[in-house]
Amino acid sequence: MINDLPLCLRHSNAFMFADDSNILITGKPEEIGTIVDKLEEDLNRLHEWLSANQINLNVDKSKVMFIGKASCLKKCTTLNVRINNTVLSRVKSIRIPGVYVDQDLSLDTHIKHITKKCYGALSFLNPLKHITSQKTRLILVNAYVLPIINYACIIYLSRGQANVFKKVDKILRSTARFVLNKRKYDSISQAMCNELKWLNCKNLFQFNTVCFAYKIMFRNYKGFFKNYLDFSSSSTRCTRNKLYRAPCNAPLTYWGECTFKTKSVSLWLKLPEIVRTKISSLNVFKSHVFKHLLDTQCDDLSSNDDCDYAIIMNECFENVISSRLY
Repeated sequence: MINDLPLCLRHSNAFMFADDSNILITGKPEEIGTIVDKLEEDLNRLHEWLSANQINLNVDKSKVMFIGKASCLKKCTTLNVRINNTVLSRVKSIRIPGVYVDQDLSLDTHIKHITKKCYGALSFLNPLKHITSQKTRLILVNAYVLPIINYACIIYLSRGQANVFKKVDKILRSTARFVLNKRKYDSISQAMCNELKWLNCKNLFQFNTVCFAYKIMFRNYKGFFKNYLDFSSSSTRCTRNKLYRAPCNAPLTYWGECTFKTKSVSLWLKLPEIVRTKISSLNVFKSHVFKHLLDTQCDDLSSNDDCDYAIIMNECFENVISSRLY
């Protein structure tokens, strides 16, 4: 029955999950009044449909969030959205199956969430550091820490923000120190590559993105993902050190560049030809992509021996500043 819910909507789209549903309507900033009117019309139709099917809507748990640039959000401060003459509570962030989305799409709330969860898990596991084997500690972080980072990383890392990469890399280094029984400020980047075989944040994002792109292209996904990725037009570009392929039809906006559709095509084309052709199975493709990214990461670390020292010094300074502030 609930699958018929989208049929009662005229102006908006419904996105339904196992225990949650979201309604989305879009439009231009100058048409915000009209957009709110259309949304309220759909919400009232939804309320009637639920009542006709003897389903109760918990209005107290229903929230509304405006998404846009800061300048556009200022125009919405006095606007209210009602359903059956009841004003819905406005929020600045909302959780959509495991990912916290902010009204400015910064995903700062989600970054804070995973940072808190990861350090909380490490704090819980830390007493076991000196009484367990390295194999056991690795099993523990694979169960309690790394899944938090990996979940939806192709979404919250898609903007490629240096400060976000820095925060996640710091979590990875702390986790590696726990596994390898190192002290707080011991050098760890080389050991992450050589002993643990872990990718840093940037390469982890690339790995998960191209692997999901592989599934879309070769797993015969139907519906939304059918013909989703376009590799028909690309050109060869050259930098001072290397040649690589890039899509010709570049998006016109910053947000267009951040979409999975654009990122996945760009990262796929940047893979070496020998890696892109290893498509006999997903596991074979994963192993070749992982090896390529890990080798690149190790080479970058080898060419910059002072990198780890700079990272450690930055961590020390940040902790000193934080202790002074708080």
